[in-house]
Amino acid sequence: MNWTINLTYMVLFTAFTGSCLLAVWYPISLLLERAGYMGLAYRLLQMLIIFFLVPVFFIFQYLGNYQGSGWIGVFLTPSPVLLMVGQIFTACWIAGVLAMTAGFVREALALKKKYQGMFPCETQAKADPIVFLFRTIISLRLRRRGPIL
Repeated sequence: MNWTINLTYMVLFTAFTGSCLLAVWYPISLLLERAGYMGLAYRLLQMLIIFFLVPVFFIFQYLGNYQGSGWIGVFLTPSPVLLMVGQIFTACWIAGVLAMTAGFVREALALKKKYQGMFPCETQAKADPIVFLFRTIISLRLRRRGPIL
């Protein structure tokens, strides 16, 4: 079978499986929230994310269809139309992944440039901001011209 058809099925089934489980998780999380078990709802959501990342349903169907499980079906049988749709989908998907990656890299470089000259504030600034203000004025050798506050 063509790898583009496999990739198309894998992406679609992974998204479908994750979306179905998310639709089941949401009402359960509302019930857990009312009962006071937000931690459990959060843990279930973390487990749910795995179904968006790992193509469990596709692997199950692929192995069941091609490894002689006893079920003879036409689930992943290639055809010219399916091949063309798979190639178009794969090209669009790869273009989207590359565009998102470029956006993330551009954003990371912009943040790095923005925060390059910054430094963390002293812990004393949290404890006593007035003392920190006067120390900053003294260290910068600013003259006092009237009331600061």
